[in-house]
Amino acid sequence: MRTLSADDETRLALIVQLASQLSNNSSRCECSATHIQSETMTFEQNAQRLQLAAKTEYETRGLRTMYFGDEFFGEPAWDILLDLYIQQTQSCRTSITSACIAARVPPTTALRWIGLLHHAGLICRQRDPEDCRRSFLELTVKGFSKMEAYLQKRCQTVPVTQGVAAKPSKRHLRSV
Repeated sequence: MRTLSADDETRLALIVQLASQLSNNSSRCECSATHIQSETMTFEQNAQRLQLAAKTEYETRGLRTMYFGDEFFGEPAWDILLDLYIQQTQSCRTSITSACIAARVPPTTALRWIGLLHHAGLICRQRDPEDCRRSFLELTVKGFSKMEAYLQKRCQTVPVTQGVAAKPSKRHLRSV
């Protein structure tokens, strides 16, 4: 067996030390990969939660209109933004006609709001490559990020759950 020189022993000690560090780093990498994977699941769950918040808000607005009429709560731009967000998160395309229906106002009014939202940079139009008579709408990056930020904040302040909200107790109701 060969005897190691002092330089060889120093190099060998350095190699052993580096191997040990690599081993420690690889276990950290595995932990990081697991952490990233759990964050991805959290991201997907958060996306579903935001989608549910948008659906709830859109349906609640419709419910309000059903009970009080549309003369009190007309917000066609908001209805369009909510519908586009919901459709986009479901990977569905939204035609201009569908967006007009979602706005719950006459088509000319909805088209005017679509124009304003487009001018504000919140939505964009894309022509249908298969049918030149039809165009689709979608949220721009700016529009999508603003909707997500709003829905994120809404979820923090108003819990969103699947199903109907609880009825108020008698003490919250006033007779007039």
